[in-house]
Amino acid sequence: MDVKEYVRQKRESQELEQKQKEQEINFKSDISQLVKTPNGRRFIKYLLSRNHPLSPIGINEPYKDAYNMGVRSVTTAVYAALTPEQRLLIDKENEVY
Repeated sequence: MDVKEYVRQKRESQELEQKQKEQEINFKSDISQLVKTPNGRRFIKYLLSRNHPLSPIGINEPYKDAYNMGVRSVTTAVYAALTPEQRLLIDKENEVY
């Protein structure tokens, strides 16, 4: 690999990293906008309560488990994007009495 090729690959790698950082910022911003509405908070609570992102995964049926892990990865991404204050607000607002 010559120097020009190395520099080109390095530049592409940096551009990709920058795009990924921008996407993460946009995702967190979108989640924050969703949390601002009661319907959005209710949706996030439903998503978290249905998919349990922090519970262990059972391995029973490979195809079903693959689907569940996909849904769970989305749920985990949403959970990770929430701030602690947002999590508390969602839990408090959606408590079952």
